[in-house]
Amino acid sequence: MGSPEPADFSNPSIGESSAAEADPGSTETEDPEGEPSQNLEPAAGAEQDPRDSRHVPVRVEVKVDRNDGGTVAGFVQQVVGRAMAAHNLPSAYVEQRGKTFAAPEDFSKSRRILDFHHVVVVVAEQDAGRHHAAVTLLAGRGDVVPRQVFREPGDRLDLDALQLDRSSGWLLDLRNDTELDPSFGLTLWSLQDQLRDKGSYLVVIVQPNTWSRVCGGAEPLEYRLARVPARVIVRKQLSVGDRPVDPEPYLREQQLVERLSSATPAEALRHAQVIETVHYSGDETLVLKDTDADTARWTADDRMRYRIDAVLRILNNWRKELLDWHIANGDSFVRNYLLAAAAMEGGTAGAVFEATVELAVALGESGPDVAGQRGPGILELTRKVRAELADDDRVKFTRPGYADAVLDYFWADRQHLRARFVKWLGALPRIIATDRVVVANRVAQYVLRWTERQGEVELLRTVTNEWAVDVELRPVVADLVTAVALRDDDVGKRTRADLLAFAKRKDEAPLPLLAAAVCGGPWGLIHPRLALRRLGEIGQNSDPEVRQAVVDAIGALWARQDADRHILGRVVKWCEDPGNRPLGATVFLALAALHDRRADLPELARTDESGQATRDQLIKGWRAVLDTRPPAAGEVLASWLGAAIRYPAFQADLAELLASAAKGWQPGELDERRPVFLTRLLYRWAPVDDDSADAESRARVRDVILSHVHLRV
Repeated sequence: MGSPEPADFSNPSIGESSAAEADPGSTETEDPEGEPSQNLEPAAGAEQDPRDSRHVPVRVEVKVDRNDGGTVAGFVQQVVGRAMAAHNLPSAYVEQRGKTFAAPEDFSKSRRILDFHHVVVVVAEQDAGRHHAAVTLLAGRGDVVPRQVFREPGDRLDLDALQLDRSSGWLLDLRNDTELDPSFGLTLWSLQDQLRDKGSYLVVIVQPNTWSRVCGGAEPLEYRLARVPARVIVRKQLSVGDRPVDPEPYLREQQLVERLSSATPAEALRHAQVIETVHYSGDETLVLKDTDADTARWTADDRMRYRIDAVLRILNNWRKELLDWHIANGDSFVRNYLLAAAAMEGGTAGAVFEATVELAVALGESGPDVAGQRGPGILELTRKVRAELADDDRVKFTRPGYADAVLDYFWADRQHLRARFVKWLGALPRIIATDRVVVANRVAQYVLRWTERQGEVELLRTVTNEWAVDVELRPVVADLVTAVALRDDDVGKRTRADLLAFAKRKDEAPLPLLAAAVCGGPWGLIHPRLALRRLGEIGQNSDPEVRQAVVDAIGALWARQDADRHILGRVVKWCEDPGNRPLGATVFLALAALHDRRADLPELARTDESGQATRDQLIKGWRAVLDTRPPAAGEVLASWLGAAIRYPAFQADLAELLASAAKGWQPGELDERRPVFLTRLLYRWAPVDDDSADAESRARVRDVILSHVHLRV
């Protein structure tokens, strides 16, 4: 047991989701996000880069550590990157997890079960390191490639549909599944021969209560994972980490021993991270008062004593030091500089000074008098708040975790000012003239921690609305929203619901553009069905920039997913459903707009090996387009018609396809007839009075298609 459970920022527990959205027309069982349920699919090989993988698993590890002395820039992206690694199981991740796992004494039993049966069921409660244990079991098995089983929220579990590839180590994560088929255990038992023949393995994670109801006939596959003491976890993490630390001097410290005696695995990991950070920090970060400053005279024992002292102060969030400082510094301008410097750590001193003035007004004070040389200057203020100016005049705190501790102190100390502070913090990157992205990344880091700690999304919503309208800040807030939407608890569910609400804003651009960016990124890769639902709504927006963002997002998903099984099939289902046909048509058009540059053809024009399945899907998709007439219909059709000019062999296929799509209009509804709309689009693309250079070619393609249409109808 070497780390907290995946799926949370820092708390190892995983929240249970509940229904949050209306199902888009499905009569199937609704999943927690209100989408039609699908059968599980195998995820792709772990060796693929998350940016290139065509399958990703669905369980998410969103672990937010405090930024104890590390860089602020890219912090949120690092959080998302760790979540993707936990899903794609790249070799480096699997190796690292195996190396740092603090195994219980009987862990060899689980290995023997897996070796003999090729299946093992890891049974444990939350906060026992279940995911870490499962990944460790898949590590070090030669050519076996670790892979996760692809399941979205609410997907039906059908083990018979699992494609058991050769030399694969499958991880089936059922930690959130409370209801399984009573024959689940017997089905697992029956997979042994298939797995053995293919040289593959299957590790299943399941809750004890759930397993007890479905384990009949498969009891020999069970391994009960015991929770490991926090001290063991800390010792393991420090001993084998990338920057190894001798843990014993720290674990002999009585205060740390007392803290660890009741610590959870997540807290144990936090202790190890703080110890590692302090151990490799410079002596200057350990100096707490001027009498400590002569570090050259420190003995090894002095240095260790200062390190242990720093570890304890960090773990206590610098609360006593900040209380003493505030008692000694009653000047609100100095206090506001401390708060602004903490919120903007890494920003230039000039920007921090200007923000201090704005903060005073935001908190209800009259504007401070800073005319001329009145009041303390930047150097004096920076010294008073115990920060430093780097060579590039950027403000930084040498004490690890101090900036976050300052913000936490204000939050606890000035509860009546929280609303004002939140408003100022959300607007901060937009009101300063320089370092806007640097400051935005710093604020995003704190918003992420605040959201995790409070279990609320108000600050996230404030920041989202403020930053979405700013082109420069939109990528930062997209990463932030992604990190929260990946969570498997209530704030994650509410953020996903917010994304759907953003998507439905048809008469504005900023929030739909933000939602499209999130859907086309890591969150969409993990939840393609949910992302497609939102992209379909966004695609009905009247803004051309927004519609192009949908095409770009769907293109990103198309390039990294199993298109036939994970995207196109779902979109076609929407196209067939009268209640969701406009949604399906919009997403289908976005797919149809994708272009294969190498073949110089639309992506969808390339059929599968049989040709038939994809052809049927294309007919249904274009039929929905002719039914619902989305704004982009003419533009996308024009790209297909252009391909028909370049490739005469494609003309007949396209003509047959469109003719089939145009069939079946309802008599008596002349304006809604598909052939009429298709004819209008064709003549808009190739008008009779066209005098362009390729007018003859256009007319020929138009007439070929129309002849097929009229023969059909």
